[in-house]
Amino acid sequence: MNIANVVLPQACAHLIQRQLTMADINSLLDFRQDIFLGLADPDWVRPEIDEIQWAQSRLGLDGRCTALFEPSGALVAYASIYFPRHISLELGVPPVGMLENSSDRISIIDSCMVHPQYRGNGLQRSLILARFKTAEITGRSLCLAFTSPANDASRHNLISCGLSICWIGQTLVTKRTRQILVRDLPLVNGSYGPVIWVPCHDIEQQRILTLAGYRGFCEMPGTPLQIGYATPGVAHSVLV
Repeated sequence: MNIANVVLPQACAHLIQRQLTMADINSLLDFRQDIFLGLADPDWVRPEIDEIQWAQSRLGLDGRCTALFEPSGALVAYASIYFPRHISLELGVPPVGMLENSSDRISIIDSCMVHPQYRGNGLQRSLILARFKTAEITGRSLCLAFTSPANDASRHNLISCGLSICWIGQTLVTKRTRQILVRDLPLVNGSYGPVIWVPCHDIEQQRILTLAGYRGFCEMPGTPLQIGYATPGVAHSVLV
């Protein structure tokens, strides 16, 4: 099946959405390269070790990729979802307790890129919600997302859609520091205990809290921006 239709923000209602196939692989890779070159901080999103292999996996049987085009045909955004077969091997992360024996339920809310001209319109959020719907329809409703601790905009969008930080550390293959965020869609977000506020780039304190079972579930604007960590309530117990 394809990714569910994206409910487009009003400012982007003229865009045309279409599922990408292997025939689009060169356009997808070219678009990614343009985005990489325009990043103010290269660590926000880095190329995969093998970009072609990554694209093939997202356009093949284990992934889906939807894209938004201007009426002229210009690609302006895409988002992918991936259904991994083996978490540690495919994603390059150490075993995380809540993921053990859950491979058949996991969807990766994967790469999403938007052309600078269309940023600030809520497209990232719309594309996250479309992939949530796809995850539910496919029966793989334990959703994970990866982001760089330096990528404040990405983390903000993910947290605003109900994902919470459950792990932070170095990936096994690339040795990049990444946060894993999670949301189990069938569960209603429960209450949290007392909140501990941590500066968004204090990686070590966040790592300590996640190892102790805390989840980063909200943000407080400021300089620096802070992430609220707390222990999840009963509704989240399946993830502990």
